Amino acid sequence: KNQDLPEVLSVGAEYAFSHRLAVSVSGTTYSLSKTDMEGLEECYGTGWDASLGVTYKINRNLKAATGFIYTDSGAKDSFIEDGSMLSKYSINPPLNSITYGLGITYSLWKDFDITLSGAYIYYIPEDTTVTGTSGAEFEVEYRKNAIAIATGVSYKL
Repeated sequence: KNQDLPEVLSVGAEYAFSHRLAVSVSGTTYSLSKTDMEGLEECYGTGWDASLGVTYKINRNLKAATGFIYTDSGAKDSFIEDGSMLSKYSINPPLNSITYGLGITYSLWKDFDITLSGAYIYYIPEDTTVTGTSGAEFEVEYRKNAIAIATGVSYKL
């Protein structure tokens, strides 16, 4: 499939309360309805997310961070309720979500860091009545959750 990426507008700010503690906020909008998704763009409006993060430097070499993101997928109710979409997208429905993350970074030496992080994504369930292709109506509950674990190594030039 040939699909375009949406227009994105993103803003963020970080404030350091001290050399150890920093707080950040950000927000992003996604113009999904203006994106060529081969007709699927009619099922979307504007998606958006808002986030809050906190970073704390434990000592010279170790810092920890945690964060929260709320995401609105931009999917219209008609997308969730469309029985013809059920067979195509029921395995990965476009649900709104809340993500909680936690990570630590250890500096082995100047400009060389190792990071370990994890996140839990809770997708907000959607209950709806779907009219199938045969015209029969049935109740559907879309639900999913995910856990992500990541490691990283970085070197600053």
